[in-house]
Amino acid sequence: HQLKVGDLLDLQVQHIGRQSDHLTVREFGRTSATESTSDATSSSDSPNSVNAAGLPKAFHGFLGSLVGTLVDKDVEKGTFTVKVQAVPRVWKRNRAGNPKSIIGQEVVVEGLASRFLDVLLTTRKGETLEVAARHDGGAQLAFAGEMFRKVAPYQADDYPVLAEAFRGFQGNVTATIVKKDPMLYGLIVKIESVGESREGNRAKQAESMVGKTAILAGFWQRKEQFAGLQVGDRIQTGAKHEVAGSDVLMAVETLRKLGAE
Repeated sequence: HQLKVGDLLDLQVQHIGRQSDHLTVREFGRTSATESTSDATSSSDSPNSVNAAGLPKAFHGFLGSLVGTLVDKDVEKGTFTVKVQAVPRVWKRNRAGNPKSIIGQEVVVEGLASRFLDVLLTTRKGETLEVAARHDGGAQLAFAGEMFRKVAPYQADDYPVLAEAFRGFQGNVTATIVKKDPMLYGLIVKIESVGESREGNRAKQAESMVGKTAILAGFWQRKEQFAGLQVGDRIQTGAKHEVAGSDVLMAVETLRKLGAE
């Protein structure tokens, strides 16, 4: 009843009846009635500009994990709002040009699977979550069904960012374990040195990560070896950076523990 002719709307719609000419509204948003078509066109020229739904255009098509503090929740609906602090993981089917463009914004995630509702119920506002989410259009994100957990309050050291010149790396690294994440079979490591690169390496300057920390994942395929690793251990492993927008390295092929220097 609040709508007027000439209002600009942002909708998610669905065509349900095969022979019908009607669309059914799934999600509904409303923008300012004064926003003109020319304004919308000019904003689309900037990849980080915000669309009518409030999400940066460079974030559209996102698929990965977000870390942020809980702002609001509706346990019965399986919906919650987080203020994003980090975007550590981006998966292969991600289509967002700049996943980190969402950092600092509040986003709504809907469709939380029932098996995770107890976690949402016991999480208080202000506590920190990591959630797998995807953007299928509209103002909200959808739960991606693979990850929902409480994590420690955000610290930048827990979510290191890869150097731009290192992205696309394939080769060997020697590193010291700084932190261990048993739930996701991952490590945070400090890279001591970079060894021989491998075919397919696209890093412009592999040495740019020497002396810096990185997330190293993929140990679910080597659970026994992972169980034997401890903070402070020195390791040598093959590592591969597969997804352009992600800050995660995947451990591949060889993995061995080294003696102390």
